[in-house]
Amino acid sequence: MSETRRKKIPFGWILPLLLALGVNANVLMNGLVWDDRFIVEGQPHTLRETVSPGVAPQAYDRPFIDWSYRFDRRIWGTNPFGFHLTVYLAHAVTTLLFYLCVLLLLRLYQKEEALVLPMASLFAVHPIHAEAVAWIAGRNDVLMTMFMMLALFSYLRMRKGDPLRVALPLFAFSCALGVLSKETAIPFLLLFPALDLFLHRAGIRRWQGFKDPVTWLWLLILTALAVYRFSRTGFPSLDSGWASAPASGLKTPLIALGYYLKLLFIPAPLNLFVPELPSGNEGLFYLATGATGIIALFWIITRWSRTLLAVGAVWFALGILAPLTVPFLRVSATPVAERYAYLASGGFLLVISLAVWEYGRWVRARMNPKVTFRWETGLVALILALLSFLTLERNTVWKSNISLWEDAARKSPTAATARINLGSAYNDGGRAREAMEAYRIALKLKPDGAMAYNNLGSLLADQGRIEEAFRAYEMALNLDPNYPTAHYNMGSLLADQGRLEQALWEYQTSIHLAPEFAEAHNNLGSVYAEQGNLDPAIREFRRALELKPVLVEAHFNLGNAYLRQGKTVEARNAFERALQIKPGFLPAQEALKTSRSSP
Repeated sequence: MSETRRKKIPFGWILPLLLALGVNANVLMNGLVWDDRFIVEGQPHTLRETVSPGVAPQAYDRPFIDWSYRFDRRIWGTNPFGFHLTVYLAHAVTTLLFYLCVLLLLRLYQKEEALVLPMASLFAVHPIHAEAVAWIAGRNDVLMTMFMMLALFSYLRMRKGDPLRVALPLFAFSCALGVLSKETAIPFLLLFPALDLFLHRAGIRRWQGFKDPVTWLWLLILTALAVYRFSRTGFPSLDSGWASAPASGLKTPLIALGYYLKLLFIPAPLNLFVPELPSGNEGLFYLATGATGIIALFWIITRWSRTLLAVGAVWFALGILAPLTVPFLRVSATPVAERYAYLASGGFLLVISLAVWEYGRWVRARMNPKVTFRWETGLVALILALLSFLTLERNTVWKSNISLWEDAARKSPTAATARINLGSAYNDGGRAREAMEAYRIALKLKPDGAMAYNNLGSLLADQGRIEEAFRAYEMALNLDPNYPTAHYNMGSLLADQGRLEQALWEYQTSIHLAPEFAEAHNNLGSVYAEQGNLDPAIREFRRALELKPVLVEAHFNLGNAYLRQGKTVEARNAFERALQIKPGFLPAQEALKTSRSSP
């Protein structure tokens, strides 16, 4: 795979990079949607109720992603612009790396280098990437793919003769960070030996006798990362709250594969919340599409092995392998998600672009080798324009919770969770009547929905309808006695009514079910303080701040508790910290004045 003369990289990479930056620029103006608020505020994952209120989310271990969130919080605080900026720039870098990888592959297999431009441009603007790029929490797939592209680039450079002292550490570094960004990168690591053993004639010699340092490094990386992953994360649970699927056995991943293939070919309609795989005639269509895709992949890999077309097929297969286990193992509230196809889309675009190019060359040969098709450039430009428009439009859907969940509720009219989240978005936006209607629709769709009753209770409490709120919370707890947020809300309602002993029990139960529930610790401390038990109150306030340092109310309550104990210096520090987080917090301003006038 060595080359006698290093070729320069053409300036064609500028267009895909500009497309990635230009078409997705509107994501920088988006706010916080879905569970972004938990991420920006640094709240623990155990409080997210995107699956089911009584079921703990999967304990994903993604150290690099957590580090990236901490970095953003340190630089930007809670400003969503900075969090979106990270994903936005990562997508642009990934597009550039995809361009470079495809260019090296085209040179390796002696194909027309001009093909890299449309491939990378399509990757830059494909609407199926909107979910990963426009959503702060979607950075898992973007960053993982970015590192996998960097690993592939360094691997290809090593195989083309670059000094190992530079490329080898970069390859190891990229593989490690890719897997530490998302565990679904592990199957993609198999692409590297596949390139050597099956997809290029010159590569198999490198594995003979296992004398190649790159071979040993790959084996070491794969073994170490796989052991680390399964020791920290383990195998997914089959009880994550996703109730059922219309398909079973091998039909389930086939339908999911058909769903992804359809969206890669025709990226519309795009839907955030798909509660279950399609059934009926639609399910049969996706099943047939998925089966056809499997046959096509097998045919390409066997019939066209040792070609770039087979590289693309293996790339797609390894990239989509992990997402296909999601509906099979039921590890998510949604069996399919657009962001899951981010890595696999690169292989798909490689296959489709090469197939179209080969077909065009075959047509030219049969018609007249001298004939040129000038309309091809125009057609590619038209497709890019259409996809760019769809991506721009899709990015605006992610602008706010209301626009996002209105879109999801419209496209998944039978999904109760979409209506619940829409109701919460309306309530946060001050649209109480619409929120009430959304919750009532959710309860019609799912009468045993504890989350809908809990959210309805909060809305009723805000409106002063106390007895109705009590009944709603009681319904939620009857349906799910282990629902920590419902216990917390019931405790808050009881505390407001002066029923402190009952409130105390509800808060304690909430903390027992969710030990990292910062707000519950804060409110429990408030009850202790109201009862005159200042030492346990201070202990709870401190615990709340350990879990959530930006919780203004806990700083304020801690200051008041210190003030009552005569610890004015500690009280002033607590009030000042509250005002640093929220400068316009009037109760803290008044309390700080009081503490300064105290001896």
